[in-house]
Amino acid sequence: MQRRQRSWPPGVVALLLNEFEGTAHMPLSASPVAALERGDVAALLEMLRNQRRSLPVVVVSVDTFSERPLVSADDLQKRLLGLAQVVVLGKRAAFAFRDDLASALQDEALARRWGVFGGAVRLYWPGLKLDRGENPFQHRLWVPDSGALDLGVMDALFDDLAWASLHGDVPDWVDSALIQRLADRKAFEALRAASADSSLYEQYCATLERDLEAERAHRAEAVERAASAEGELESLRYHLREANAALTTLRQRAREEHADAAVDGAWTVATFRLGAQGTRDCIDDGIPAEERAEVADAMRWLADPESWANPMGKLSNLGGGVYEYRVNVKDHWNRLFVARLPRIHTVVVLHAYSKKSNELDPAEVKVANERLKQLSVR
Repeated sequence: MQRRQRSWPPGVVALLLNEFEGTAHMPLSASPVAALERGDVAALLEMLRNQRRSLPVVVVSVDTFSERPLVSADDLQKRLLGLAQVVVLGKRAAFAFRDDLASALQDEALARRWGVFGGAVRLYWPGLKLDRGENPFQHRLWVPDSGALDLGVMDALFDDLAWASLHGDVPDWVDSALIQRLADRKAFEALRAASADSSLYEQYCATLERDLEAERAHRAEAVERAASAEGELESLRYHLREANAALTTLRQRAREEHADAAVDGAWTVATFRLGAQGTRDCIDDGIPAEERAEVADAMRWLADPESWANPMGKLSNLGGGVYEYRVNVKDHWNRLFVARLPRIHTVVVLHAYSKKSNELDPAEVKVANERLKQLSVR
């Protein structure tokens, strides 16, 4: 079972592997396995597709230019010992692996989605068949950013594999809460667009009425078709009335409760969490009122994991799981101390403050570290 105070496997696991021959219907070793030649690639592909394999396989590819891994494969194997077997895939072997995947899948584009190269790291779960019916995105891929690989991949891999080992199942990577928020926001925007173009409904209704009259005048045999069109017209009128009623409600709510601000605030609080305090309170306490809107816009970049590679502000790793996100607004340096909790797909805002000086305050960093420790205990 995973514990925050100890995120390395016990030493007895390495002792057992060294003293006794372990098996999970695949090669097991306390050190990473190297796959450098085409014969190694064929063996790797056979191992991945072995339906009796019971442990995940983590494939670490090498950087195209340096031909070295961007993350320590030895440290990664020590961290995952007993949970997965690490395989280092050489540069030429990576291209051979892609060719073999294309041959197996009969699709080069699909093979690229299943492969791993250029310093990336990929986790292949057991039960892999490598056919067109499988979802390659279920087998997680970490890609390098600006020539480096965030060492947080070790923590993320350990969290995912420890969870899978404890529950005996492959985790579901779909964030249903995020999908629901996106769906609600899309519906809200669609309703506003429909209300702005309500004249289109009226024009369409008028067109249907003219068509009905023409059908009745020139084609007596179109009685059933006209009745169907009348039903469609009534349905459109009904939806138009519903849209107008909903628009009236939204306008009233906007006047009384500032609906747009309420939607943005709810989105922000749902995406960034801070223990018992909301992110909005954290911003209000540490950021001047005239700068809060721009800081909140910059924060939304942190909700998307891909934006960490190219944020609007300056993102720095302070160590111990704490990141500093720095944004300059109106000659003030606004600092947000955040942390990522990969297992629950959440970005946590730990602390925020604003100063004219662009100097990192150790006391503020200490506050962020203390709050992260409190969250870890919870």
